[in-house]
Amino acid sequence: MKIKNIKSAVRSVRFFYLFYLVGVGLFYNLLPLYLQENLGFDATSIGVIMSVASIMSIGVATFWGIAADVTKNPKLILTIVLGCSGLIVLLSGKATTFVAMLIMMILFEFFRSGIFPLIDSTATTIAMRSDVAFSQMRWCGSLGYAVSILAFAPLLESIGLNLIFILFMFFLALPILFVRQLPNPATKEQINFKIDMKYLFTNKLYWFILFIGAFNFGSMNASSNYLALHVQTLGGGVLAVGICTLIAAGISEVPALMYVERIYHRLGMERTLLIGLGVTLFRWIVAFFAPNLAIFFLTAFCHGIAFAFVQPAVFTLIRRHVSESVSGTAIALNAAISGGVLTIINVITGNIIDATGSTAMMFIIFMIASLISIGLMLQYRKKV
Repeated sequence: MKIKNIKSAVRSVRFFYLFYLVGVGLFYNLLPLYLQENLGFDATSIGVIMSVASIMSIGVATFWGIAADVTKNPKLILTIVLGCSGLIVLLSGKATTFVAMLIMMILFEFFRSGIFPLIDSTATTIAMRSDVAFSQMRWCGSLGYAVSILAFAPLLESIGLNLIFILFMFFLALPILFVRQLPNPATKEQINFKIDMKYLFTNKLYWFILFIGAFNFGSMNASSNYLALHVQTLGGGVLAVGICTLIAAGISEVPALMYVERIYHRLGMERTLLIGLGVTLFRWIVAFFAPNLAIFFLTAFCHGIAFAFVQPAVFTLIRRHVSESVSGTAIALNAAISGGVLTIINVITGNIIDATGSTAMMFIIFMIASLISIGLMLQYRKKV
C-alpha cells in the first residue's frame, strides 16, 4: 500500500523528530544535574529517578503500541500521549522531594513512553511503503538533539535549570501540529492481527534482534543519563555537556544517518550492525581511560557512528520479521525490552558510582553490556 502524499508524510515525521528530540536532549541530559544541584539528590537517587522512564516503558510502551494497532488510529494515540506528557512535565517542576519527584516522573513516563514507539513505527511504515529510508527521517531528530543544550545554554545559565520543565512542555506540544499529516495504517492488515500477534511472540529471530538492540542502546542511554555528572567530574558544566551532545548527535550522528544506507548496501545490514556494536564497545574502553574533557569529547564521535549503524538496522530487521498489522506492538516491545535492560544498567551504575566515588566506573558496566550485544549478534548471524 502506497502513501498518497509521501512528501507531506516524510516532512511531518522529520519535524516531529526535530522538535521532540530538542526537548528530549534538554530534559534528559540536564535532569540529573538539576536533581543534584537544585534538589540535592545523590547518585543512587538520581539513578532511580532516571530509571523511571525505562521501567515504565517495560509494560506501558507495549500498551500504547497495542492500543494503536487495535484502534488503527495511532494519530489519536500520539496526540493523547503528547498532550498529557506536556501537562505533567510542567507540573513536575514543582516537585521538591524525592518521593514527589518520583511520583510525578511515573505519571509523566506513563504517557511519554508511548511517543517513541509510535513515531518510530510510523517512520518504519513509511520506509517500508516508499523509497525513503528510516535514517533519512530520523537524522532530523538527531540534529535537534545535538543543538538542544547549546541553543538554550545561555538561557539556562541565566534563569536556572528549572527552566527545562517549561521548555520540554513546549517541545512536546509542537509535534502535535504535525500528527495530522502522518499516514494511516493499512486497514486490510486488520484481519490478520490475532494470527500475526501469536507469530510475533514465537518468532525467535525477532527476539534476538530485540535483545541485541536492548543491550546496545541500554549502555548508550545510560551513558546519556549520567553524562552531565561525568562531565562535571572532568571539570565541565552545562556548556561542556552541550558540546559533548553536539559532537555525538550532531557532528557525528547526523552525517552518519544521512549516508548509512549506502553502507548497508555495500556491506550488508547484519555486518554493518555488528560493526556498530563494535564501535560502541570501543567507545566505552576509550572513555574509561580518558583523563580529561578533550579526550572524552573525542569518544563522543563514536556515538553517532554506532547509533546510525545500529538503530535503523534494528528497526528494519524487526519489520522484516513482523506484519504491518502488529508493527506498533513490535516496535513497542522493542522499547519495553530496552527499558528493562536500561533499568538494570541505570540502577547498577548509580550504585557503582556511589560505592566507588568514580563516575568512570560506569564504563565497565557499559563494556559488559556491549559484549553481550555482540555475542547475541554473532548467534543471530548463525541462525539467519
